[in-house]
Amino acid sequence: MKREINLLTLTYLLVLLSLFISGAFEGILSTVIYILGFVLPFCLALALAKIPGEKRRAEYLTLSGSGAIITANTLFLLVGICFVLSYLSALLLRYTLGVSQDVALGDSFAMAVILHALLPAVLEEALFRYLPIKLIGERSPAVTLLLSAGFFALLHHSFFQIPYALVAGLIFMAVDLMCGSVLPSLVLHFSNNLISLVWTFFIEGTPLALPFLISIAALAAISAILAVVFWKKLYRERVKRLLVIGEKYEAGAYPLLFALPTLFIAVTELFI
Repeated sequence: MKREINLLTLTYLLVLLSLFISGAFEGILSTVIYILGFVLPFCLALALAKIPGEKRRAEYLTLSGSGAIITANTLFLLVGICFVLSYLSALLLRYTLGVSQDVALGDSFAMAVILHALLPAVLEEALFRYLPIKLIGERSPAVTLLLSAGFFALLHHSFFQIPYALVAGLIFMAVDLMCGSVLPSLVLHFSNNLISLVWTFFIEGTPLALPFLISIAALAAISAILAVVFWKKLYRERVKRLLVIGEKYEAGAYPLLFALPTLFIAVTELFI
């Protein structure tokens, strides 16, 4: 497993570097570099991880009926948690350090959906869910879960985003491991991004804001109730998959090669 974790660390360092390179350009060139910055490290990692003689299989790309139930039932619970953590993070940083964050989404909602909902969901799920599952997976679900969420959160390299990205990453990977598929996190990630865009473009600062938040909270509560009342056995069986210890974690300090630079970037960005 040590080799796989080292490979993941190298892959995510390459992605982090590509994000900064893409930020130095504008327009379509920036977008192309951004996409390639995810795709090329992903392909390189799969190529290096290829076992001689292994047959090509489309693993983790199908979803069962019970997996679809878990995915749908997790959606609004995830959105509710992300909204709360995002708001609390922004509030804490504003009143403790006097800093705030402005995100440029453009004027077109359709383009924002493509660039800020669909594209991140596809690229990040391939890199941060499919790749760890492919390399480690059921050999050690706990390691897969924690490493995936940790790397995913740190790649955001912003204290405005790290808290909810960490929780979202834990939920994304947990649901994927429970369902044996990467499709749940793809659906959850895109849906969460889309709902956030709807909030930013059409809801925030309008009379609809409070009813919108109440609706999200109510749907999250309903999701939790359904999980306990109707699908308790299903969840209990799937959660057992996450508790398997599996192989011993032997990565050493390699993930720090990714964690320390991203935390340094996150700290410096607060004061620039």
